[in-house]
Amino acid sequence: MRDNGWYEKDGVRILEGRWQDFVDTPELLNSGGFDVIYTDTFSEDYSDLRQFFEQLPNLLADGDSRFSFFNGLGATSKFSFFFALVGSDLSYQSSFRRFLL
Repeated sequence: MRDNGWYEKDGVRILEGRWQDFVDTPELLNSGGFDVIYTDTFSEDYSDLRQFFEQLPNLLADGDSRFSFFNGLGATSKFSFFFALVGSDLSYQSSFRRFLL
């Protein structure tokens, strides 16, 4: 990212570290929210991903904001199970329903 100039781009702030290190910080929560969030939760288990989902309503700017993620949870034939589980958990959270596509 540094080699591609992302650290010098206007309107871009890079927070190096795990999302858990920043998700509850005032600088992030008071930022006004994000238009788009994409996260790669590689090497985390589903409970970590679900914990991140719980923070999403506080991080997204408004109903036009979008969220996507990558996780190798279903690296085997279990993929369809995890896909359904994620959808169920996200739709269950009433505060997050407005962000679902």
